[in-house]
Amino acid sequence: MHGSQRHMPILAVSSVLAVSLLAAPIASADPTSNDLEVRILTIGDFNSALQPPEGDQGTVTQSDGTRIEAGGAAYVGTLLDQLRRQANKSMLLSAGNNIQPNSGDETSTLLHHEPTIDLLNKWNVDASAVGGHELADGLPELLRKSNGGCHADRPCDDPPFEGAQYPHLGANIDGPEGDAVASPFVIRHFDGIPVGVIGVTSRSTDNGAAFHLADELESITRSAEALEFFGVKAMVLLLHDPDSPESPRGPNDCGAENTRAYAIASQATTQVDAIITSGGDTPYYCTVADPEGSDRVLIHPAGFGKSIAVTDLNIDRTTGEVRRDRVSAFNQIVTRNVEPDPTVEEFIRDAENKASALSERRVGELADIATRDSAETGESGLGKLLADAAAHAHPEADAVLLHPGLIRADLRRVVTYGDIHAAIATAPLAVTELTGAQLRDLLEQQFRDDSDVILQPSAALSYTVDNDAELGHKVSDPRIGDEPISPTDTYRIVVDSHILDPASGFTAQHETTPTTSDKNNTDALRNYIESNTPVAVGADERISRTSE
Repeated sequence: MHGSQRHMPILAVSSVLAVSLLAAPIASADPTSNDLEVRILTIGDFNSALQPPEGDQGTVTQSDGTRIEAGGAAYVGTLLDQLRRQANKSMLLSAGNNIQPNSGDETSTLLHHEPTIDLLNKWNVDASAVGGHELADGLPELLRKSNGGCHADRPCDDPPFEGAQYPHLGANIDGPEGDAVASPFVIRHFDGIPVGVIGVTSRSTDNGAAFHLADELESITRSAEALEFFGVKAMVLLLHDPDSPESPRGPNDCGAENTRAYAIASQATTQVDAIITSGGDTPYYCTVADPEGSDRVLIHPAGFGKSIAVTDLNIDRTTGEVRRDRVSAFNQIVTRNVEPDPTVEEFIRDAENKASALSERRVGELADIATRDSAETGESGLGKLLADAAAHAHPEADAVLLHPGLIRADLRRVVTYGDIHAAIATAPLAVTELTGAQLRDLLEQQFRDDSDVILQPSAALSYTVDNDAELGHKVSDPRIGDEPISPTDTYRIVVDSHILDPASGFTAQHETTPTTSDKNNTDALRNYIESNTPVAVGADERISRTSE
């Protein structure tokens, strides 16, 4: 099925090309009329970076250690146009994390990253992998971004948001019932010759209640076999992987042998000809031997629109196979010494004007300022307000526990849309059924050797903490309402995605399968304030502490 041509070396491209304005137009080694040249342009970890990133985040480190200012959507637009004009055939892909759920950029946050999706549509993206950031807001929001429609958190636009005009790819992403939530692959034709693009999300990303990430290698093989059934021989893998490379010297150096992406690139089926990954800010470029010893490209563009990964495929028109010995790849730095794309600049101004108007829209009032500062018990006024809002949004639940890391700033008495998004980080909510014993374990896991993480409780939940007790024995008299918690009874507890993250240190809830909510914490807070204005900020003590 795959001939010896796959065991030839890949053409190396000097990092000098990535620093210069642009590389020369693509050409194969010893080209013949039987060659088809297809340029694959890829962005990754764009992170809603409509404006140029600032500080160190706005630079790319070169092989000699110097830094170049890079990034910004308008500059990406200019370089995409120039890179496309160099090639007769091309397509534009994204390796995921197009959005940043809790971006400090007000335009992106307030408009629920619709401008980013619209911009990718404007750039004619052909397909995107599903990244962790796409999953962070929950599956309902991923589907809305894919299919379009109004967001419950703000008035509907006229015309409504249309959604992505490109497919989100996730060959290994299953929903709560085991159903597929994204297309596994897409096929694009060039002069009648098909090129398949597979999308996979690394299992390192799995931190959600609403989805399961299946084995990457099995999913890649299954998709590749399906593509081959459809007559596709040229295949590219989009792989979202959050692992950071240990030691790349520059954007076209490797140093990524420690990453899951590198391991997958060395083990994935030989049917895949090139792997393009994202999941962090650092760019790299490697050649990795496949299971049969044939080298193939593994490339990672810089995040925040600071580089574009360029992979030039050479395809045999007769067989449809990629000639790997004629593949070249490099990271093109998105320098700011080019003229920014004026149409992108105008697009961003329009989005900023829309966000500014929404930011000033009044939601309601609080009876007092809701502060982020914690009392000695670990509770904060804003934390309790958020928990009460989540309880209001889930009347079927017994109580709420929310991660304090969601809180960023105080919430003033007169509350606007902009205030809510500035004060808290958005996180999807879920309902989990815990026995009383599991709930008590969850409460005990707040207390740690290094630094306690006190979850913010709703009004229904109370308990006492013994400051002098040993870890694992600090919590006493936990109650739901006036009733002591029974170890054998089952309670419905609302939690957020931060608590569900395996890296959070909270494990008691992992013995159950949470039910996805269609709400997030910002939606819940806005609705709670709108429905109950002026809202009392909880002054009650839900956690009490004792010492011997």
